[in-house]
Amino acid sequence: MSTTTSSVRVNGSPTDKFNLERGLRQDDHLSPFIFLIVVEQLNIMLNVNIEADLFFGSKIGYNEVVCISHLHFNVETLIIRENSWANIRALKVNFILFEIISKPNLDFNKSMLVRVNVFESWLT
Repeated sequence: MSTTTSSVRVNGSPTDKFNLERGLRQDDHLSPFIFLIVVEQLNIMLNVNIEADLFFGSKIGYNEVVCISHLHFNVETLIIRENSWANIRALKVNFILFEIISKPNLDFNKSMLVRVNVFESWLT
């Protein structure tokens, strides 16, 4: 296993370099906080796409319509979108860019695609 050196910025000044020998375990108490820091980039990317009309969330409500596109909780992300190929392409591009920028390995085997009022053929 190769070790990498790093430093942390404290009050604007970098600390001495230290070796990164292993990452956080999934049950570590810091994992949810690290997840939120990393996933904030995905949040920003999706919001930019929504503002540019490239990605559309689902509208909920009758009198006061609220548009929900994505929710983050603990170490889970729920993405809610309108049923369109444009949304699927935008989402795929965002995931690829997010993977390049933040270096997480997105495990699609642990991901789930759930359909609500969508034809079964869309899932394939």
